[in-house]
Amino acid sequence: AANSHCTIMGRLNSQLRIKLDNNTKKNSSWSTMKVKARFLTHPQLKAAHAKEFEEHNERKKVAVEKQKQKESEIEETETRIRHDAATKTFELPLSSYKRKDDLRTIARALGLA
Repeated sequence: AANSHCTIMGRLNSQLRIKLDNNTKKNSSWSTMKVKARFLTHPQLKAAHAKEFEEHNERKKVAVEKQKQKESEIEETETRIRHDAATKTFELPLSSYKRKDDLRTIARALGLA
């Protein structure tokens, strides 16, 4: 009796989920409908929108410039590390080097990186 009760409730649950999914689906005929419309905008709102658009483009340009600068700094650091790994003489004990660049240089010099 307990198994049949669970089976009945499980089927009822799945049927209700299917009904709920069918009722909450978007109507596909509305999504393909094309509407010809015109929007009227007050000139002050157009100016505000243009200003926001320009600010957004300026922020994008600044972000791109920062990214380019960061990439060039990374490339310069890698070049310096490669050069130091080949030419630098490490006279101090390895435990005395704390900077990340120094540690990366040592690792490259030892063939670990």
